[in-house]
Amino acid sequence: MNIKMTFTIPEEVAEEFKNAVRNSQRSRFVANAVAEKLQVLKEEQLNRELIESYIERYEEDRQLNEEWEAATLEGWP
Repeated sequence: MNIKMTFTIPEEVAEEFKNAVRNSQRSRFVANAVAEKLQVLKEEQLNRELIESYIERYEEDRQLNEEWEAATLEGWP
């Protein structure tokens, strides 16, 4: 199902768009462009979440290693 939307873009972009894309292809072009941009945004968000998780996990691992290192070295001269 398609939904009609109205939005505003800069005049220069509109003119370039009109010159570059045939009238019959404009809706498909915009839909594809928006879908591609949304995919990029999703991937960027996922990357941020993975990095944050890695940083949190790294700190947890570092603390755990310190605890085990202390226990392992107990009794050593």
